[in-house]
Amino acid sequence: MRCLVVSDIHANIDAFDAVLADAARHGDLRVLMLGDLVGYGAAPNAVIERFLALPLAAAVRGNHDRAASGLD
Repeated sequence: MRCLVVSDIHANIDAFDAVLADAARHGDLRVLMLGDLVGYGAAPNAVIERFLALPLAAAVRGNHDRAASGLD
């Protein structure tokens, strides 16, 4: 299984789209998310929607994800 390892997107949809576009050139990949999808950037909802549509292998909640979800 080939994996795409992603972390610290921080709601930057432009960067996330660029990473996903490049990853698409490599065929089917499972995604390992190492946390912090949200925080700082202006597009947390768009980033989360893109992330939820990906073939996920595993994910870890980052400290910004935890705070944004009201767990801190």
